[in-house]
Amino acid sequence: MSSTPHITTAVSHDSLHIPLIDFSAFLSPTTSAETKLSTARAILSGFQTAGFIYLRNHGIPKPTVDRTFAQSAQFFARPLGQKDALAWTTPEANRGYVAQGREKVTDATDPGEIEQLRAAEGEDLKESLEIGREGEEGHPNSWPEVDGEEFKASMLEFFDLCKDLHVNVMRAIAVGLGIEEGWFDSYCDKGDNTLR
Repeated sequence: MSSTPHITTAVSHDSLHIPLIDFSAFLSPTTSAETKLSTARAILSGFQTAGFIYLRNHGIPKPTVDRTFAQSAQFFARPLGQKDALAWTTPEANRGYVAQGREKVTDATDPGEIEQLRAAEGEDLKESLEIGREGEEGHPNSWPEVDGEEFKASMLEFFDLCKDLHVNVMRAIAVGLGIEEGWFDSYCDKGDNTLR
């Protein structure tokens, strides 16, 4: 990995090397062109080799991250009935609450076999809430009716910050590829992602 101060190794195990990259070296308007390019190339290389990167100084304020995780913990501490009222509906919408045991890792395609796996012991213990772009016609987000306004505001703020980060990561990839920095903007600036 590069010896430049903005790039280190976060994981190095069994030939897997995941870089830890100081993203401020790409985002800052005062960064030299050379440093911005080396940061972009490190991001591209991380995705090409490990398939993953870690970013620090990514632009999402720590208090916002802390508040979002606190709101998330409060959501999952709610009674099951409140969460089930927001149940995930369709793959097309990909929005709503996913209860423990709802998902299993399998390549089965037979609905009967899938249902047997769901009913089997050793169920998947994770639960999640899928949130997409707000206001997408036919695919509304599901929000708690009881004390849900602060949760909704926090999640939508975090969703938008992550969307902006995504655009900036794609800009870094473009620079690393040697193409125009905004080349991917029109493909990712709508926010067609899922916050889970």
